[in-house]
Amino acid sequence: MNVLARARFAPAQLALGLLCAACVLAALFPDWGLRPIESLVTQMRAPQYAVPVARAFFIVAAIASAAVAVWWDAVARTCENALDVVASWPAYKFALIAALAAILPRLVVAIALPYEPTSDALWYHDVAGSIARGEGVSMVGEPTAFRSPGYAFLLSVLYWVAGDHVELAWVWGAISTVVLLFAVHDIAKRLYDEAIARVATLLVALYPALILMTGQTMSDLPFLAGMYALMAFALRTDGERVGDAIIIGLAAGLLSLVRSVGAGLVVLLPAIWWLRTRDTSRFLRATVIAALACAACLAPWMARNAVALDRFTIGTNGGSNLLVGSRPDASGWRDRFELPDSVLAAPDEVSQDDAMRNEALSFIRDHPADALAILPHKLVAMYLLETQAVTSQFQGKQRAGDAVRHFLFGASQLAWISIALLVLARVVSWRRKADRPRGARWSGWLLVAYFTAICLVFHGEDRYRLPIMPWFIIEAAAFAVAAAQRRSLSMMPLSSSSEPN
Repeated sequence: MNVLARARFAPAQLALGLLCAACVLAALFPDWGLRPIESLVTQMRAPQYAVPVARAFFIVAAIASAAVAVWWDAVARTCENALDVVASWPAYKFALIAALAAILPRLVVAIALPYEPTSDALWYHDVAGSIARGEGVSMVGEPTAFRSPGYAFLLSVLYWVAGDHVELAWVWGAISTVVLLFAVHDIAKRLYDEAIARVATLLVALYPALILMTGQTMSDLPFLAGMYALMAFALRTDGERVGDAIIIGLAAGLLSLVRSVGAGLVVLLPAIWWLRTRDTSRFLRATVIAALACAACLAPWMARNAVALDRFTIGTNGGSNLLVGSRPDASGWRDRFELPDSVLAAPDEVSQDDAMRNEALSFIRDHPADALAILPHKLVAMYLLETQAVTSQFQGKQRAGDAVRHFLFGASQLAWISIALLVLARVVSWRRKADRPRGARWSGWLLVAYFTAICLVFHGEDRYRLPIMPWFIIEAAAFAVAAAQRRSLSMMPLSSSSEPN
């Protein structure tokens, strides 16, 4: 291999070497290695059980990064060949392989892993059962708006037909997965090319957290599917027609009923049209129309809350999420803490939400420096780990063996680190003007900024990163394909036959 090709990839090998050294140090000194997630370790399990698991992960990560750095040429060549093979498949063969990549691991999870809904998942399960029985959106007979009801309504349709069986969550999970895969392929193909679209689709199909979330009674996967399908729609249209903005608004309203953060899409998705045309007047018109359509979609649910809870609101968990990340001794993570007396004294759901919000805002107002000091910890909580999908799979009394759980934690974390490194390399590559995003290619980064801002306002949790994982995967695929193409060109022998005419 020529010197030029070797020099081009020296930074990647150096980065892998540094990662290996960091993992070795963390394995030798696990107490230090676990320091960034100390509060999470204390919350999830006793440190004496976490240390050997963490040490095993750090050792595996060190060996893997060292091996890739040492045999970089062979690894890169293998990846190039794999990318070439994927790009050369006929369309029917790619569709079949993508389907198998999505179905087989999910089938294994459905058959082999136990699941019992707890926390958020239990809320959706119980409320779906209540709706199916004709009792409305309620918990233990009392009306509630603690979370957006959209997914519970979807689940209740299945419960009404077949009974309150948590396994029915796989139906909506499978449908959401299919929609997400089509949307990711369409987005990546329109923004980049078919090769990148295929790699991104396969990575989404095989990403461990998305596999594990498929059968859980959680709103994340339906929200993901809807959001990326809507993004694909925005990329297919130009926003000139009023109907396009109405569709965006209505869909954003429906997604807000699945997760309230969907409301921001009334601005983010019309921004795709602005990025392509730079027509500010069209963007403003589309945003206003979309916002009105979204408001019309949300109005019935908010009116119901005004009647049932005496509050015209979309939900009652904003104060709770705000207090988690804005209080004395907050770690930035969603950890346990003692509720203030004002919250304990609140008589109902709405009053509790108000009390929590007031406590959080008082803390921010009275201790602004402390509130700002928590922000980096929130970012660490959002972007460091990949644990929530595994944790929520086994939070109930039904649990797989330690070996299975530790394998899933390790596989999930390694998958996230791999994608994160590729995305980081992608961002670093922007130093070359030709590699910087242009036009609609900035659209996914708007989503990244939006969901990161939500984390900074409330608190960090890797589950909150899930809505931007498909975009990270698209960008990781874009970098991998571009790097492989550059490497192939740099290794091409220069001769009279290879020179341009």
